[in-house]
Amino acid sequence: MSDQHMQLLMSWVWAIVIMVVGVIVMQIVVTIIRHAMNKAGADQLLISFTVVCIRVVIIALALIAALEKVGVNPSSFVTVLGVSGAAVALAVKDSLANIAGGIMIILTHQFKADDYIEIGGYGGYVQKTDLIMTTLRTYDNDIVSIPNSIVNSSIVKNHDANEKRRITVHASVDIKEDIEKAKAVLLETAKRSPYIIDSPAPAAEVVKSGGGVCEIDLMVWCRREEYWDAYYAMNEAAVPALMKAGIKTRSKTTDITISQTPESAGKYDEPYGEA
Repeated sequence: MSDQHMQLLMSWVWAIVIMVVGVIVMQIVVTIIRHAMNKAGADQLLISFTVVCIRVVIIALALIAALEKVGVNPSSFVTVLGVSGAAVALAVKDSLANIAGGIMIILTHQFKADDYIEIGGYGGYVQKTDLIMTTLRTYDNDIVSIPNSIVNSSIVKNHDANEKRRITVHASVDIKEDIEKAKAVLLETAKRSPYIIDSPAPAAEVVKSGGGVCEIDLMVWCRREEYWDAYYAMNEAAVPALMKAGIKTRSKTTDITISQTPESAGKYDEPYGEA
């Protein structure tokens, strides 16, 4: 083997060594950064996003060093990228928009890990935000990945932004019943629930009446982590409590009148199946 071939082989060996060392350094730095940020109580979204950025930067630096070792001039590489910059930017514009969106998500603190949010008709618990995607886990345990650019430009509804959440229970009672008594029964039901908090105080108000029905909304508050327990418990308890108190509940009904026109007279008089 000639000296030239040996030199080329050693260059490739060194390039591989540089990449291996780069990966090892990346893992060490990521571990240190993750531990430090966890100890400082940083949000998991910020931690995961920072870790991804560190990995990309270190691998990119290792790759440039490895290319230089095998004879590829980094400055020439950058020059080529500069010349083809317009084409590259056009090809990766969506990815760049997602990266910019991810940075804005982290900076604006719209939500944090494990918050339940709704974006563009999708709802779920936030799992992570990386350079490209924000990942949600739905109640059905499905995974929904939404590009960061869409997240950043959409209306985001964060159900877990506050410590307390309100629940509205709808009840329909016969309009002839004692409405004040019905409201008192609903408030007492809320008072007995272990999930309902005292501040803000529960409230029961008439929202609509007509067609023989009076619609009452019971509005109560609970701790956000107990929202679904409180929601189902209150909806399950409201109607039985009214019935136990002797208050007649009603469902909204719609009267449908079918009129017969001269053209249709006799058309449907014969039984089905007859010719």
